[in-house]
This record gives sequence, C-alpha cells and structure tokens, in this order.
Amino acid sequence: MITFLPTHDIKSTEKFYTEKLGLKLYKSQNGGNTLIFDTGSGMIGFSQITDDRNTPNSDKGVCISFVYDTKDEVDKKFAELESKGVKITGEPKELIKFGVYSFFFEDAEGYRLEIQAFL
Repeated sequence: MITFLPTHDIKSTEKFYTEKLGLKLYKSQNGGNTLIFDTGSGMIGFSQITDDRNTPNSDKGVCISFVYDTKDEVDKKFAELESKGVKITGEPKELIKFGVYSFFFEDAEGYRLEIQAFL
C-alpha cells in the first residue's frame, strides 16, 4: 500500500526524505513529479500539486493506493468492487506516465483510492 500526499515543492520533499530521514527512493514517476519512498515498513508517495486531474491528488489531497502484482488482479478487484456498488471513477487503464495499470474509486468519506499494478 502507498499513501500519496500532495507537495508544493517536490525537490525539497525529495531532499528531506532522502537526506534527513534517510529513506530510499523506490520509484520516480511522471518525469520526477511523483516520488515513492520505501519506509522499511511500507511506502509513502508525494505528488507535485498541479491542475492535471490525472495526478494521484484528490480534492482532499490524499490518495491511498493498493498495489497488486498483475493487471489481472486489478481487473478482478475492479469487478468485485463494481458488483458491490462502490463509486468507481473509471475502468482500469494503463497510465503510462506513472507506469501503472489502475483505476480509482472513493471511500465513504470521499477519499480517493486506487487499485494498481506496476507495469
């Protein structure tokens, strides 16, 4: 699982988490505007705030991503959630700039959630 948070300055965020906290950068996506750090007990991601609605940021500024191993697993989870009436914002698709196959949905509080598999 990865929790994504917004940042106003991705470079300062990267410097803080690598140099001050000593975290390893797990993955850089979207031309360096989205960074995922390995905390040793999970992952945390940050995305540069933009007006692009294809970023992981929601109106609440948070996106929680559940990471699966394959596209087939993502498709199965999509079908399961759809059958349960979960508010899904679109079908699974490849997001090339992030290197993932995913879909987004909302929880009861309106937080943005994602089911994804890295490509």
